[in-house]
Formats: sequence, C-alpha cells, structure tokens
Amino acid sequence: MAYLEPATARDLCRDPNVIFAGVFAPRGRAADLGDSYRVDGRWQWGSGSPHAHYIMGGCTILMDGQPQLLPSGMPDAQMLIAPRADVEFADNWDVMGLCGTGSQDFAFNGITVPKARSVALLTAKPLARPLYAFPVFGLLALGVASVMLGLGTAAIRELTILAAAKTPEGHRKPLAARSRTQEDVAEATVMLSAARSHLREVTAAAWDDAQHEGIIAVDRKRDLRMAAVHAARTSVRTVDMMYALAGGTSVYRTSPLQRIFRDVHVASQHMQVASPVLETAGRHLLGLEGDYAQL
Repeated sequence: MAYLEPATARDLCRDPNVIFAGVFAPRGRAADLGDSYRVDGRWQWGSGSPHAHYIMGGCTILMDGQPQLLPSGMPDAQMLIAPRADVEFADNWDVMGLCGTGSQDFAFNGITVPKARSVALLTAKPLARPLYAFPVFGLLALGVASVMLGLGTAAIRELTILAAAKTPEGHRKPLAARSRTQEDVAEATVMLSAARSHLREVTAAAWDDAQHEGIIAVDRKRDLRMAAVHAARTSVRTVDMMYALAGGTSVYRTSPLQRIFRDVHVASQHMQVASPVLETAGRHLLGLEGDYAQL
C-alpha cells in the first residue's frame, strides 16, 4: 500500500480488517490498454489467498505484445491488485508441511486491472517512513525466519514435556535423565537463543538507520539477509535434534514434533532463506562485483 497513490490505498483499505495476499514473481503478463491492463497468469505459493479480499500477482508489462523495458534494460515488472471475485483458485495445496497456510495456486485469466492498482516494488519509491526504508525481500526473509524460530522453540518445549514422561525401550530412567538428552537440549536452547538475538540485533540496527537516516545501506541489508538465513538454518537444526531425541514417538501423527518437523523443513525451502542468499552476501563481503539489488 505504501507504493500506491494515497487515494487508491485509502479506497482499498476502507475496511480496517482487509486482507491482501499474493506473489511477487512476475509469472503474469499484463497488456497495456491505456488506463488499465489485461492480465493473464498463474502463480504458485499463494499463501493466505483463501482468506484474502484482494490478490496480487507479479506481471511483466507488455506494449503491443512486447515486454516494456526499464532504463536498466530489464523488463518492467509490477504487482497488480485484483479483487478476490476476479481470481480463480486451484485447490492444490496438498503438501507435507505448512498445510495451514493455504498456499494454493491462483490465476488471473484475462481480467482487467486499473493502472492505479499496480505497483513497481523494485523501482518505485514508497512513502518516506522508516518501515518502508527496509528492503522488500529483506522484510519477507525476516518473517520467514521468525516463523522458523518459533518452530524451533516449540520443538524444544515439546521434547521437554515428552522427556519427562517417556522411558525409552531398554532403559530404566526417563528420557530426561539421559546425558545425551541433557546435552542436546542445552545446546539447542543456546544456539536458537543466539540466532534469535542476532536477528533482533541486526533488525534493531537497521531500524535505527531507517529512523535517523531514512535509508538502509547495502551493508545493513546484507546483514539482515544473512541473519535471516542463519536463523532459519539454526531452527532446522534445532528441530532435527529434538525430533531425533524423541525416537519413534515423533513419527506418530499424535506427536506435535512430527508436524513441527514437517513445517520447518517446508519453510526452509523458501527462496528468501535459501543458500543462494548467502552466496550473494558472501560475494559482497569479499568485495566482488555483483547485482546486490535483491538484498
């Protein structure tokens, strides 16, 4: 909303409970009709779309059938906003984890979208407020990492409850009395806490820059992305450790640990916390030339 004209944003947000969902990836094609676009496209990973009032889809802008190019030479890609009634949904979110996100496919099939309801997230300037100084993908990465940290915390909690009640086969003492359990729970707790603290520290520093400088430097954006990936990887390791400690109990659907295990591994597949992010950050740390806009 920070990228739209104020009148358009106010119109879309008249209901304070309005929900938006969407996907930035420019999988759609938007033909320029003058005051509007004719849009076709299908997107995956439409998280939250079953509950949304408006759906957004990234599109390449076309003029006379050809992509419009930016001064950089890259195709013009924008997010277009359509009311739910104009969008077709595929009931295909049949997955191993994060089942509750409702991340089904959705499609715009020849619908018309006014130009006022389109935003260029990578080239347009948003409102001059601290939150909008944050990089769009950096904010997204922080959200993914935060969910994963929560899953790590839940895994430790569930294992702690189980360890007090379960006596493993062939043992006389409960799981909590085993030295391996004690060591792994201690290690997981401190490493997860450290990852969370680092993420908060880096985010706080970026927020301070945004408030006082109005911009966030590339170095700080890089640090945000690295902290998010580190938190994600630490969360996966934490959950794996707790899942393994629980033994056969963790495989049953009655065990919260199996759901946490599935959820954290699906979350780890998100491109914003994937290995290529660290590759880009590493290039920047080493002083190599590269395209760092995605940070």
